[in-house]
Amino acid sequence: MRRFFLIALLIQFALIHSAHALILVEPLVGYNFGTYRQKVFTTKSTIASNGIAYGGRLGLQWMGVQVAADYLRSTLSPENDRIENDIQMQETGLFIGYEFALFLRLYAGIMMNGTGEFMHPQDGKVKFSEPSGTKAGVSFTALPLFAINLEWRKGTFSNVVVDGTKDRFFKVKFEAFLLSLSMPVNLF
Repeated sequence: MRRFFLIALLIQFALIHSAHALILVEPLVGYNFGTYRQKVFTTKSTIASNGIAYGGRLGLQWMGVQVAADYLRSTLSPENDRIENDIQMQETGLFIGYEFALFLRLYAGIMMNGTGEFMHPQDGKVKFSEPSGTKAGVSFTALPLFAINLEWRKGTFSNVVVDGTKDRFFKVKFEAFLLSLSMPVNLF
């Protein structure tokens, strides 16, 4: 076991990236699957939802450490009749990760800003904003230009406006997995 660790460490140092900072540009497209939860007073409902997502990251990479702004736009299709149309969400946040030389990257992030909306059958248009939440993921670079990512996201939107009026009793939460294909490119 010790020999394996030493060999892996030597390979890591042999393949390590150059020591200068690089600009990281990473567009991505993927598929969300998870749950959307809403709570009105004490009534809770959980709705399974899935759909397409796209976005990207822009930041810096230095010796495997990545720090970037993160943007994701999602269209979630609920699997019941409580919501009349797709849930549209967009979120921005901060991403930090570490790319190992063995084609593996671990990362985490926080949501800092975002919005969403859907049409509720009884209450009309529901808009939500001011998210707080986290994300964590793993990425595998199988080909030189493409990475396969699996990301877990969980968040709460604290500002909910129902049919034009702020509703302090309406809560919106989500938890989802994102399976995506990205193209991480280092410039300069």
